Amino acid sequence: MGETKQNLLMKKLGSIASLLLISAATAVAADASPGVAHKLFHWRPFFAPFHSVVLHFPIGFLTMAGILEMYRALRPSSEVRRITVLVL
Repeated sequence: MGETKQNLLMKKLGSIASLLLISAATAVAADASPGVAHKLFHWRPFFAPFHSVVLHFPIGFLTMAGILEMYRALRPSSEVRRITVLVL
């Protein structure tokens, strides 16, 4: 059976989160060993600008989708449903 768009999106977000977790662990390990740290690429300054995009932006989308779902429960509308799907 085919997977829904939401399931595919959750798999992609899980993959991205796993990649970021591995990268963060590598950065912490590099900072823990000062003798080797100067030879390794410093990941923390590289990923710092992406923090808000990777963490806060998806949380905002999920919050907005929740608010739209509550609104749709009070006033059912096919248009609000389409907007909610677009947000997700």
